[in-house]
Amino acid sequence: MPRKKIGWFRKKLGNVGKKLMRWRYRKMDLYLLSLMELVVLQKYAEILGDQGSAFDEFTSQFTQGAYDIFYSVMDLVKIFFSKDLQDLLYVWDLAMYLILGKEHREYFDVPKFIPAEETEEGVPKIVARIKKCVVCASVKEGDIKLDELGHRGYAEILGNALTALVQMVQDSVENDYKVVLKETRCFLRGDNYGEQTLFFYPKEEETEETLE
Repeated sequence: MPRKKIGWFRKKLGNVGKKLMRWRYRKMDLYLLSLMELVVLQKYAEILGDQGSAFDEFTSQFTQGAYDIFYSVMDLVKIFFSKDLQDLLYVWDLAMYLILGKEHREYFDVPKFIPAEETEEGVPKIVARIKKCVVCASVKEGDIKLDELGHRGYAEILGNALTALVQMVQDSVENDYKVVLKETRCFLRGDNYGEQTLFFYPKEEETEETLE
């Protein structure tokens, strides 16, 4: 039976474990990650004709690959899964520490959980504000054609991979949510900070409007 909430002991265990894992495993080169996304997107655009189509194809393949990786290690991390959406803030903190180390607070503010009764959409959501965008690190003026991206947010390529993880958690704990990501602020579009928002829509109420 899925647990309702992560207890203090599991959180203590996670706090110790994340430091050991971060120390043990090879560190990620963030600039290389950013450059890889840019180069792959541009190569797809050469083949498909525009960056919008390239974005959709790259996102689809990258997200599926990320989901497969997450699924393969799910047994190792599911002790930190619970039905309480607010516990996802703790899971987020673990994930960001593993990827970025203790410096992750230089890149992200502490994400906020907003219950359904306090949102305009009438569904719960988590808002993550970005102080430094890892994805944009290698982007120069003219690299990204915003008119071709349209409604798409450039950082959503990586964000959708993390959304796959959140969806996997929700399915694992038998929460009936469809998790949808929206980039609500973006440095490339002139905003002072980046922001990604996760919406938790009831699956039975999912419509085409959900994904717009």
